Amino acid sequence: MYKIILVFSLVVLATLFCFVSCDDSTSSTKKILPVGEKATPLTLENSGNSVMIVSVTIEGYEADEINLKYSVDGGEKQDIPSSGAPLISVGAGGTISFYGDRQEMTGSARSYISITCSSDCYVYGNVMSLINSEDFASSTSLENHPYAFYKLFLENSHLKNHKTKSLILPATKLADWCYCEMFSFCEKLTEAPELPATTLTDNCYFSMFFNCAGLTKAPALPARSLAASCYSWMFLNCSSLEKAPELPATTLVANCYENMFGGCAKLAEAPELPAMDLVSNCYNGMFGDCTSLTKAPLLPATTLADYCYWGMFQGCSNLTAVTCLATQTANQATKKWLNGVASSGKFTKAADADFWTTDADGIPSGWESLVAK
Repeated sequence: MYKIILVFSLVVLATLFCFVSCDDSTSSTKKILPVGEKATPLTLENSGNSVMIVSVTIEGYEADEINLKYSVDGGEKQDIPSSGAPLISVGAGGTISFYGDRQEMTGSARSYISITCSSDCYVYGNVMSLINSEDFASSTSLENHPYAFYKLFLENSHLKNHKTKSLILPATKLADWCYCEMFSFCEKLTEAPELPATTLTDNCYFSMFFNCAGLTKAPALPARSLAASCYSWMFLNCSSLEKAPELPATTLVANCYENMFGGCAKLAEAPELPAMDLVSNCYNGMFGDCTSLTKAPLLPATTLADYCYWGMFQGCSNLTAVTCLATQTANQATKKWLNGVASSGKFTKAADADFWTTDADGIPSGWESLVAK
């Protein structure tokens, strides 16, 4: 009997240990979000001392396609009509939360919801409350919801990060264009929300933070499976961004990093670019006008693709070091790629690379040409 009890106890302990240690949500490598944050609907909080007016614009949707509602200060939910732009008053320190229930396969470049506010406000909570009003706390899929959050806060110049409450974009399954232009021109946003998806879709992050001049911190970008134009223009003109996230993908697709960090004037170090097989326009304009950049990342690919490096470092006026190991070029692969860089610098090339010209399309005039060892 003692042995039976002992074996049973060990089985129970092992089960409990596995439950605690194997659950991804408690892994030490992941940020653990409080349950309360996941269960908080998308919310704007008036950070000023006077009444804030919130405007909700709905374009291209019928009311029953999205069933959009709002609640002020946790009160009764009110319908938001599909026509017009209702003006909703929120008192000083007050909140407005949003809910929706979307039909599948809705959304296009002509259909979107846009939320603006008349004065400074904090944004936090789970954006999935716009997709599933009841079960958003556990919802992680945007499949069948193309353009889900397209232009959601476009040009909302009053949107700010809360000091202790997070904005949550938990989707791990994305849809085409799902976050396109979501925060474009949100000039007071300083930190981007986490983006946990590892498999991307066409244009999913296109222009997501375009012209967010106050953004200083980018999210980690763990995706290894890319899609066409997935990161195009993502941080274009984020002039306060000081550090780029790692980009671990080694299989590229057309335009995947096009203009991704263009105009990031404070970006002093570029991320590693490990891909060996390039595709058309993959790095087109990626670091254009990054005036704090002094050294290019190692460019290890030996065979270039059409337009792959077009304008890649154009306007990087302090760039003085480039190492490119290409031995075969392609149609306009390096067109204007070093136009406007420093007047002197060092260019390291492969020993058998005989195609380089001395100009902004090749090795800049005034730069020392070296051979990689």
